[in-house]
Amino acid sequence: MRSKTKKIIILIVSLLIILSISITSLKKTPVATTVVKKGSIQQTIAASGKIKAKNKASLSFSASGEITEILAQKGQEVKKGALLAKANTGGEYQSYLSKTALLEQAKANLSLIEKQYADNPDLSALGSEDVYWQKHKSLQESINSAQAMLNMASSSLADKYIYSPINGTVTNINYKVGEYANFGTPIIEVSDKSSLYFLAEINEEDFSLLAENQKVTIELESFPQKKFEGFVSSIPNYISTDKSGNIFYEIEINLADDLMSKAVDGMGGDIKIIIEEKENILIVDLGAIITEKDQTHVYKIQNGRALKTTVDLGLDGIFDIEILNGLQEKDIVILPENSKTIKDGLKIKPQN
Repeated sequence: MRSKTKKIIILIVSLLIILSISITSLKKTPVATTVVKKGSIQQTIAASGKIKAKNKASLSFSASGEITEILAQKGQEVKKGALLAKANTGGEYQSYLSKTALLEQAKANLSLIEKQYADNPDLSALGSEDVYWQKHKSLQESINSAQAMLNMASSSLADKYIYSPINGTVTNINYKVGEYANFGTPIIEVSDKSSLYFLAEINEEDFSLLAENQKVTIELESFPQKKFEGFVSSIPNYISTDKSGNIFYEIEINLADDLMSKAVDGMGGDIKIIIEEKENILIVDLGAIITEKDQTHVYKIQNGRALKTTVDLGLDGIFDIEILNGLQEKDIVILPENSKTIKDGLKIKPQN
């Protein structure tokens, strides 16, 4: 009896093991997948920077004084030579007037003896030829001295005026009428919109990838959801360093017309420089690629099972990578979140 019972138990255990194995073999592992497709890829360099103007001027008085007039407004277009601001010129103007009168008097004195010499060739009114020329020399020296003093007075007076040195737009006014401005303190800033460009800082490791005329996509903080175009116009032949000693390169990006009409000096934003671009190529999600011992592969789904497949890769973008060999369009591959549990030949159940 015991022997019969023992045989039954062994039979039941065996059946359970076989059933467990059968269930396990039928069970499918759920996985996330992606599809191999035709598409385009851009290899890019990302960087940040600002809109700047090559032709701009930060203007100040060349002498300290109280501001008496501001003759421009922020945003106003001004011509080269336009008067923009004046400071108190009371003392300088009076000095200019007196030096002008002094010069005119010196010239009049010289003209007088020259007329006397012309009217009286016998020099009866002047004494002698030597006396005439001595007086002439002295009066000419007085004129030269008076002219030098007038030049100094004119310069001092000019120090109290600010003129625009360029055609451009007033981008900033730092003072108001009645305020005291020290020598050299920026009062008004003028920028030439036609000289605007985007200045970007590129990391040292990306420098070798740069070339002039590469296409650039520009996104400005002032225009969210909007993308502008440009191209690399200048690559430096020198390095720059930050406060920590890190090396970077400042490159210039020319702006397309639609951005030139909207851009303002100082706008910040981000750019993507297109290093290489391919269209109508076979691509797959970068996440599907697994690298082991310098070999790259994916797990392709074939007949409901995971098939480990070696792939040759080409250009890589931000999200996708080019497939040169190993896969075909519409192949379904497993994403790497399952890579630790997926084995070659394992039955799987796609979740998407």
